[in-house]
Amino acid sequence: MPSVPIVGMQMESIPTLKNLHWLGLGPFDSYPNKRSAPILGIWGGSATGEETSGNKAIRWVEQSGTIGGVHVSTLGYLEHHVSSPQKILLFSGVLGRPEKRP
Repeated sequence: MPSVPIVGMQMESIPTLKNLHWLGLGPFDSYPNKRSAPILGIWGGSATGEETSGNKAIRWVEQSGTIGGVHVSTLGYLEHHVSSPQKILLFSGVLGRPEKRP
């Protein structure tokens, strides 16, 4: 299979929303089959910082800045990369292992 089927949505915010916070597993990556290193809590930081990069199991995610913010409640996974700080991928279901995605 060339790619793993993933169910979810992609959000892209404006550049002034520079902070990213979530309730879920962190600060390390967490996958459906790998949950031993992350700890449940409220995590976050700058959307351009390494601490927010990767895959996280979440209950909610929030992107905020000086003009306000966006809050999304979901049981699923967050994927975020510092190379695209305004883009957030939210997965509500993963068929297979997300680390196998190209």
